[in-house]
Amino acid sequence: MMERCTNNLTRCRRAISPRLSGWQWRLLVQGAYYASIALWTLGDIDSFLSVTGTKANFWPVRLVAVLTAVAGVSLLVAARKPVTTPETAILALGLPAVLLLADVHYVTSGVLPAAYLLDAVAEGLLLGWWACDSDLCEKQ
Repeated sequence: MMERCTNNLTRCRRAISPRLSGWQWRLLVQGAYYASIALWTLGDIDSFLSVTGTKANFWPVRLVAVLTAVAGVSLLVAARKPVTTPETAILALGLPAVLLLADVHYVTSGVLPAAYLLDAVAEGLLLGWWACDSDLCEKQ
């Protein structure tokens, strides 16, 4: 196989890693972002708190992390499919919109520290990236 790959590198790359559409890349990046943030929160709460500040209760942090992990894994699974569904589009657009609004609201009301605005920026970038593609349910 290696000999064939050196002769036709493009065909070999496609055989190893099929070409993903633009929306599949968006789902992959968004799912990986949510899964990694959730794993960081659940796996190393001390470093998470050092960035985001101390909390009176840990259960809301863990709850949001678990929900974010589930959403991230769902988006990663959806990225493997050749056509997206309306449900996936709703999750892919709805979650960053809700998280962006929550980050901004709770930071401006003094409940959360300004570090959460970094997440708001990330959520805004995800929404902007989706806005570049007006047909969320494109057919391949």
